[in-house]
Amino acid sequence: MLNAAKLDAGRLELNPTSCSLVDLVAEICDRQREVSTHAEIRLNLPDGPVQVFCDSILIEQVVINLLSNAVKYSGDNPVVEVKIWTEGSRAFCSVRDWGIGIPADEMSKIFERFYRARTATGIAGTGIGLNFAQKIMHLHGGEIQVESYEAAGSLFTFDLPISNVDQAQQAA
Repeated sequence: MLNAAKLDAGRLELNPTSCSLVDLVAEICDRQREVSTHAEIRLNLPDGPVQVFCDSILIEQVVINLLSNAVKYSGDNPVVEVKIWTEGSRAFCSVRDWGIGIPADEMSKIFERFYRARTATGIAGTGIGLNFAQKIMHLHGGEIQVESYEAAGSLFTFDLPISNVDQAQQAA
């Protein structure tokens, strides 16, 4: 919440460094498994490291939001798949669930602050998380996209620049 307020006020500082997206996401998934013991969280990771240039604390918040939403909106026995891959100079991370999904007529609104889809009725939440995640991705020069079908689940994907030597030296 504090970072969301700082972001809205234009006072959130980005502290990018080169970090392993694979290690970061795997650690977050391990922690989510401890909290959500009823959930099956599957990882589909590349063999080698995927170094990205990002503020790892903020990207961690994005992944936590997507992962916790996937578990929360997937019913009693959630199955969530997290995947990382690269294309060109970008690294991608997706979080897929097979939960309640988002109605097609509400897809354009889900990144609005405080917006909650009608399928979320009765499920705790504030409607801040996806808005914050989108703003964080834009600060990083990335995007967050969603594909979703009501009663069939959602797929959220974000991308980040793969780090290079020049970025690592500038951050040092």
